[in-house]
Amino acid sequence: MPRARTAASSRSHSASPRRPVPPATVRYRIRRPAGRMGVDPEVLTGTLERYNASARAGRDEAFGRSADTLVPLDLGRLYAIETWPGIAGTTGGPRHDERARVLRPDGQPIPGLYAAGVVSLAWGHLIEHGGGLTDAMVFGRIAGTHAAHRAARAATSLAAGA
Repeated sequence: MPRARTAASSRSHSASPRRPVPPATVRYRIRRPAGRMGVDPEVLTGTLERYNASARAGRDEAFGRSADTLVPLDLGRLYAIETWPGIAGTTGGPRHDERARVLRPDGQPIPGLYAAGVVSLAWGHLIEHGGGLTDAMVFGRIAGTHAAHRAARAATSLAAGA
């Protein structure tokens, strides 16, 4: 099964281990999104490397973020997304777990039902500022990966029973 590409998400949810990306490759891969954003690639590279160093050290002296929010980014896979403010959205929606599975009121997951993006957003004050995009990318990838694995298991079961 092909691996899904990830947006600078902070955690890998793949079962296969990742190999570190050599620094030369990282600089090359940062150039494309930097160019499309109109940002100096060296400045973006330096910013991301400083953030990753802070995340590995467990302290953010630049912005004072708490250690539990600092997770190194995969610099080999970056996306740039242009966003514009809007006013439409929703908050709340169905509760879901760390695997994006929608939960019943008793906390048990509903098989095959996932939530990502603004439907599962908890920060109502950030909707019009693109606050749901990170949730959509991270939980969308997680949901897609889990749904694909679930479908593959079902197909294998059907083939074995045929």
